[in-house]
Amino acid sequence: MEVLEKLLPTHIFERIKHKNFITEIRLRIGSIIKIGINGKYFGLFIDKERLICQKSDIEHVLRVATNNSLYSVETAITEGYICYFGYRIGISGEGVIVDNKILTIKNVSSLCIRIPRDDIKLDKSIYPIINKFDNTLIVSKPGCGKTTLIRLMAKELADSNNVLILDDRGEISYNNICLTKDNCDVVLNISKDIAYRAFIRVMNPNIVVTDEIFGEKEVDAILDLIRCGVKVLATLHLSSLSDINSKYYAKLLASFRYIVFLKDIGKIDKILDRGK
Repeated sequence: MEVLEKLLPTHIFERIKHKNFITEIRLRIGSIIKIGINGKYFGLFIDKERLICQKSDIEHVLRVATNNSLYSVETAITEGYICYFGYRIGISGEGVIVDNKILTIKNVSSLCIRIPRDDIKLDKSIYPIINKFDNTLIVSKPGCGKTTLIRLMAKELADSNNVLILDDRGEISYNNICLTKDNCDVVLNISKDIAYRAFIRVMNPNIVVTDEIFGEKEVDAILDLIRCGVKVLATLHLSSLSDINSKYYAKLLASFRYIVFLKDIGKIDKILDRGK
């Protein structure tokens, strides 16, 4: 919790109970500050009075997360987030658009702080996949622990494989801090399609791990990896297979042997083995 204590203003941090269980913090100027635990949200109070988020609270988090330099993270900001030691901080505010692209976000009005978990253990049903690994896709709705699961799996897989983490948001590796295996390499803050072209051939991994596949370009990058014979461990926002309504996502699913469905943080709903 040292990172969270530094990131939050003291008067907010001290009001949070069950710190080891929270997965999300919501700061919205003028509204009660809320914490998320296993998909449920609870407001913070001081002596039965609602703890209301102030502009200064938002400014404090941004100042710490960017080391007093928004300019240094402007590329991430255009994607709507800042990453701080594995904490992904979603940003909402007024967009500045130039040539139909987001240049930056100003007048930030709300933050969504997603907190990585270190206390989760691998479900025993995952070990058969690790022991004889093949392309594996972790799917669930947001907030069910997909990133946590692939981080744990990457550590196990790196015991006997050369694992390359394409960590374009800095969440899997905590900015290359939490993954210390001898056989694990990390590429930070570079989009999947670019990282594939620049690093796959030179790093020669057996397994590539990446998070939150989104859009046709990223799907094509992952499919190229699989066609090259590299095994892939990845995640996708999806509540059920019936929700697939695009050809390129359907093509993605067809290329993975295992599809693991999560129902909660650290909890497996079911595993679909397409090899049977």
